Amino acid sequence: MKMKFRRILASTVALGVGLAAMAQEEAFKRAGRLPDVEYIYMSKDILSKVGGSLPVSGMDEVASQLTSMEVLKTSSRESAVKAFDILESSREGMELLTHMSENDGTVDIYGVRNSDKLSELMVLVMNDSILSAVMMKGNIDPETIKGISPESGKD
Repeated sequence: MKMKFRRILASTVALGVGLAAMAQEEAFKRAGRLPDVEYIYMSKDILSKVGGSLPVSGMDEVASQLTSMEVLKTSSRESAVKAFDILESSREGMELLTHMSENDGTVDIYGVRNSDKLSELMVLVMNDSILSAVMMKGNIDPETIKGISPESGKD
């Protein structure tokens, strides 16, 4: 009986994790359909081909650790607010790793830890009129993320 309970519990947990991952991907896609929103999805295959040509210094090493990346950017305040609300479900189960605030906006970085690596990393940048969001999935070394040059990717 104990063994049967463990199997049921393991199946339930696995299903829940799978549904949460689908909900995150679905949230980015739904937000990408809003007016004044640009959305890009990149698979591992594409990331391996474009990693060295990404416009952010140090991002090529991170790209090699990813299984997928989604990028979303709004161009109006209305779309930013709507997209932010949709992406709220993407943050469920994620730990807030960093919060930075300046006069004109905020940067929040969320992650899902998998021992000493991150299996998911989401960056939300919001100011008065726009929202930029990036969701990365893979086996991400936090030390590699620290190597990304902030000067090269201000956008």
